[in-house]
Amino acid sequence: MKRILVFLLLIISLLYAETIPVIINDKEYKGERIKDYIFIPEFSIVLYQNDIFELKKIDNMYISTDLDLLYDGKNIFKIYVSKDLILCPDKNILFRENKKYEAKNLENIYFTLLNYNYNFTGIRLFAHGIYPRMRYILLELAIFNLNKAPIVLDQKMFMLRIGNKDYYPDPAISAYFVNQGEEVLFKRLIQPKEGVIAYLIYDVPGLPETLKIDLYYGLKRTLEIRLQ
Repeated sequence: MKRILVFLLLIISLLYAETIPVIINDKEYKGERIKDYIFIPEFSIVLYQNDIFELKKIDNMYISTDLDLLYDGKNIFKIYVSKDLILCPDKNILFRENKKYEAKNLENIYFTLLNYNYNFTGIRLFAHGIYPRMRYILLELAIFNLNKAPIVLDQKMFMLRIGNKDYYPDPAISAYFVNQGEEVLFKRLIQPKEGVIAYLIYDVPGLPETLKIDLYYGLKRTLEIRLQ
């Protein structure tokens, strides 16, 4: 019975954080050992397989893009990196430019509202000319695909809800900004483990309450992100 207890304690010590001394420049510091990693938050580094890797601290969490992991002071989690986007699906967190955002999962696709502007001034296209200084709502989204296959998203999957009515993105102004080279979500192919930034532009009569995401046009569950 004692041997079983000792064995269980050994397994627990390997799975969870264990404080061990680490000598750096002839001084002793506290290192936190989890599995094969030794984290030294004071220096923002992690030791792994006789090598040293830099950690980036964001909101009391430590990230290594070299090792694709996040350390929250107790446990380590897998992260996915695509350009300037860092996704930690186990914690439903996305990082961009040293800021932390909530990521919401729908069918293994993670959506994050990065920013929205209720007073965005765009250009409205009509049959008889161009009318400037129309007021629009501009949403900035991060989208991360963790499926094994590519996905195709189009703007009709994203609706703004005001009261009991849904509003779709404005196709005319969206097409205009696509032609100007902007990353407007008109129709977008996203590869596996790829993260992208996309913009949605709406012409609505008031302030929206939620962004509704419907990938299957009512055939499966939807995702809602509150804007207020």
